[in-house]
Amino acid sequence: MLIDFEGIDGSGTETWSKFTLKYIRAKGGEAVIYRFPDYNSAWGRIIRSFLDGQIELDVEVQFLTYSTDILKDASNIRRDLKDKIVLTDRYILSTMAYQCSKGFPVEKALSFYKLFNFPIPDYVILLLTSSEISKSRKLSENKVLDRHEKDDDLLKKVSDNYIRFSKEKYICDKWFLVDTSGEIANTKKTIENILNLILK
Repeated sequence: MLIDFEGIDGSGTETWSKFTLKYIRAKGGEAVIYRFPDYNSAWGRIIRSFLDGQIELDVEVQFLTYSTDILKDASNIRRDLKDKIVLTDRYILSTMAYQCSKGFPVEKALSFYKLFNFPIPDYVILLLTSSEISKSRKLSENKVLDRHEKDDDLLKKVSDNYIRFSKEKYICDKWFLVDTSGEIANTKKTIENILNLILK
């Protein structure tokens, strides 16, 4: 199965996807994780330059760059799905949530993913937090904020898009929403409960 962790910057997608990887392996399962954007790829380096304000890209190019960074791994994800649980730290829904917040049409995004036959998540775990907590976490982590992380209006639009996508079951039929703004112990328990439900 493919389990996708989604959320705005600072919501905990990296933390909880890594936690899930260890959790599955501790129970004797086989799992791998893919993280997007992949800043080691050619497309990821373009994305990094854009986020750092070194270059400008219009929204169509942003969408295609983020999506191509994911598409490059599609065949590997399909291969891994044959005998492993695949985890994604953000995936195509992230590209939709961010770029459609900037005006890229949702219908075009859905058509693109269907046309290129992207692997579809079996489950989406959407991690929710406020833009204020997002910025605080990213500042403590990196000391500086990129153009997305410091844009309160964008983060709120992205959060609204994620909620809308979950209600309308975009891309995936099975969504779990988790508030990660509170105590880590509470989030951990919620994630474990979700994983136990999925994995059984």
